[in-house]
Amino acid sequence: MANKTIGSIPYSIGYIPIVPGDPESALGVHAVAQVRETIGLRLLAKHMSEHNTVFSQGTISGVLADMVSCIVELLKSGYSVDLDGLCRFYSTISSETVALTEGENKPTDYSMAKIKGVNLRVAVGEEANSALNTDTEFEYVMTRKEQAEAKKAAKENIFGTVDANGNDDGGDGVTE
Repeated sequence: MANKTIGSIPYSIGYIPIVPGDPESALGVHAVAQVRETIGLRLLAKHMSEHNTVFSQGTISGVLADMVSCIVELLKSGYSVDLDGLCRFYSTISSETVALTEGENKPTDYSMAKIKGVNLRVAVGEEANSALNTDTEFEYVMTRKEQAEAKKAAKENIFGTVDANGNDDGGDGVTE
């Protein structure tokens, strides 16, 4: 998080067909949010501890870790958990669908063995969504591909390149 702009969302330009699914469609451009980095519980706790609180980073880390395990426990017990205005966590089930046929496969015959797994879902809270869409600033950044190309070009400029004949440009971009 250090040395990064706080308060602006980085974005780059992406290309998509104007008519989705049509390979002949002209391309259009749109903004694509770029994630600076993923902040884990430890860094979130550090960030929170720097906001005029009496609680240390360690205390906040412990509370957040307990919060995560408690949310999972509640979800496994069939509850949804609302983080007041931020989001609501809830679970859904992935399972096999069994056709109902006359005289067979009654709903009461459905067994737990048909359940394949549980999925965590998140519904964004209206308050958080509204706050994100009020006075948010944006900062243009290069796409990941452009960043990689710039890094490669900078590296070649520093270390020089060797052409097919083995001639080194000495880092000045000119081969002799």
